[in-house]
Amino acid sequence: MENNKKKKKRIIIFTAIALCALLLCMGILLFLLNQKRYSLDKSNFTEIVAYNENVDIESLYIKNEKTGEKIQAKQDMIISCDQTNSIGEKTLKLKYDGIEFIVNFEVKYKVEFIAKDQTISTQFVREASEITLPENPNINGYEFIKWDFFIPQEINTNMQFNAVLSSTTLTIPALKKLSATYGDTLFDLTLPSNQNGTWMFLDDLTTLVGDCGENEFDVKFVPSTTELVERTDKVKVEVLQKQLEFVIDSTTFVYDGEPHFPSYTLSEDVNVKVDVLFGQPQTLASDTPYQYSYIIIDNNYSGYISGTFTISKADVTVNI
Repeated sequence: MENNKKKKKRIIIFTAIALCALLLCMGILLFLLNQKRYSLDKSNFTEIVAYNENVDIESLYIKNEKTGEKIQAKQDMIISCDQTNSIGEKTLKLKYDGIEFIVNFEVKYKVEFIAKDQTISTQFVREASEITLPENPNINGYEFIKWDFFIPQEINTNMQFNAVLSSTTLTIPALKKLSATYGDTLFDLTLPSNQNGTWMFLDDLTTLVGDCGENEFDVKFVPSTTELVERTDKVKVEVLQKQLEFVIDSTTFVYDGEPHFPSYTLSEDVNVKVDVLFGQPQTLASDTPYQYSYIIIDNNYSGYISGTFTISKADVTVNI
């Protein structure tokens, strides 16, 4: 009897322990599920921040993994953020719905090279030795002389270098959008030129201009004077559909009991879809002409023709 009581007591204890363990596991599982419910989307976040500039909080999003909803990060979510008035690796901490997120970023000095209000180069560096001079800028109507001062041995702030330019009458001909017809090659196009030089295609002149629509090709300017330098750019080419002509075989038929409709050939042997826009094969002779029209349905070709055809009465033959 006493052994049975001990067994029951052990069963009760083991059951209690098992229940506690189960509840603990469920609690841990729920906690982990809650932790995984949200994730940080920093695909648009710039991890390099300029010295003394604000961290771009609005480029961070909290993503709800269950619904896919994205919540934009706000200032009130920030727990802490290392100051950006010193360079180096920094940490930003956010909190949303009780969950903390850590974002690492680095503060660097921002160095810009400017020529005539155009940013030629933007660099982020930790020290002066990391700054690299960009290629000399080519500003139409100006000649580059130098950058306004040399790179210092040390830097302790963001810097901006401005180009020293002098006005010149040696202008480069402006690039404009060109127009072409489907099937043309670059040889059929004329790039602008003037007494100071000419633009040339980098591709072989036998290269086709491509399908209809706007296409882009690499070009370079070849100067005719040593006062200008060679430069590269891109030119846009608007390619238009090529017009095809219909050649109708015959529009006059004689009644023979068979249906008739004008057949055609095209001015070029190409694979295009041709639809009958109006008309249909006719069998009966009529004093009133029948109408017909064809149209080409294609991205690169166009063509249309309309007209009339007739079916005259057949001569009566009498066999004696």
